[in-house]
Order: sequence, then C-alpha cells, then structure tokens
Amino acid sequence: TNGTGLNLSTKSMKWFWGQYLQKKSDAKNPYAAPFNARDFRGVAPAIIFTAEYDPLLDDGYNYAQVLKRDGVPTIYYEYPGMIHGFFAMAGVTPVAEAAQQRLADEINALLTQ
Repeated sequence: TNGTGLNLSTKSMKWFWGQYLQKKSDAKNPYAAPFNARDFRGVAPAIIFTAEYDPLLDDGYNYAQVLKRDGVPTIYYEYPGMIHGFFAMAGVTPVAEAAQQRLADEINALLTQ
C-alpha cells in the first residue's frame, strides 16, 4: 500500500534497506528485522505510530499485532492523512505536534506504572 507517489516509495525503501544491511544474510537477523524473531515475549512495551500514506504502514501495523499476540504491552496509533516522516513536521502540521505530545504522554504513563 502507498508504494509510490507520496514522499517515500517502496523503491526508495528497498534502497535504504540495502544501505542498512552490511551483508545480505543480515536480513534474517532479528536485530535488523524484528519479524524474524521467533518470540517477542518479555520485550519492553512498545508505542508504534504509523501514517496512513506511508509505504511502511502495513509493517508497523503487523509488528504491533505480533507484539500484542505475544503479550507485549503495545500502543498503536495510525494517523489519517499523514505521510512518512510527519512526526518531525511540527512546524508544518498541528497533527505532528499532537503526535509528539501523545508520545510524551504515553511514555510518561508507562514510566509511572
């Protein structure tokens, strides 16, 4: 979904992925690609934000689901109408400011549990 035409493309993401890995076999390493982990039980709580028009939307959603499946406390928000990188655009869109505040509030809530 959203692989072309909206700031970041699937083609670009494949290029970034190639730059990220030192060697092809690293793609199977769960530290590089968490979906390769067999089990997520016991990992730290997660806060996952996705953007409606991000080619990584499905990845973020699916990651949240497997964390929840394995009992990891997981907070998931999808921001409608947003693109990849919106979180850093606080001077451009009030949605980014609200997302930053939401993240701060969620972190504070986790720290006071």
